[in-house]
Amino acid sequence: MKKILTLAALMLFTLSLVFGEGENTPTVPSKPATSTISGKVMDMVTGEALTGVEVVVSGTEIKAYTDFEGNFEIKGLQPGTYDVVASLIAYRKSLIEKLDISNTNDLTIKLQEE
Repeated sequence: MKKILTLAALMLFTLSLVFGEGENTPTVPSKPATSTISGKVMDMVTGEALTGVEVVVSGTEIKAYTDFEGNFEIKGLQPGTYDVVASLIAYRKSLIEKLDISNTNDLTIKLQEE
């Protein structure tokens, strides 16, 4: 009888360890999903890539500048709707309104000389 009680107590202890483990295990908070806007900025007439164009997400301080091939990338945006403005000296600003950002968006922006 003593062996049965000892065995039963041992089984209950083991089961409490196995099933109770999830309650004390710390959970790692998941990172919020972020989106990326990337693309290329070109001259509207010649199709030439434009270097140094400022691409700004309106209403924020988030911006990027195009590289020598006219490419830019803005990472870490929360999914949503944004206005994007591209500007360069001697060119008219280009406004892209209500751009819906879901995951990754690839844009082609054409600027016209003033």
